[in-house]
Amino acid sequence: MMPTMTGLDVLDRVALYSPEQAQRFVFLSGGVFSEELRKRLDATGVPQLAKPVDGATLRAEILRVADAPSSLHPA
Repeated sequence: MMPTMTGLDVLDRVALYSPEQAQRFVFLSGGVFSEELRKRLDATGVPQLAKPVDGATLRAEILRVADAPSSLHPA
């Protein structure tokens, strides 16, 4: 867990200053989500991977997002 903000908070902040970079996020979590947080996360369109995740899956998702057109994920 991050001590002062959530991954969604980071995404929101990045989207304010660099929307093109906000489209390059991949969420990786092993945390428990409230229904409200789950809906908000799903609404971002950002890919999500659940821990544990193997290296090949993580690598493939990062490459997919990095190579995707900037309109892949609405921020």
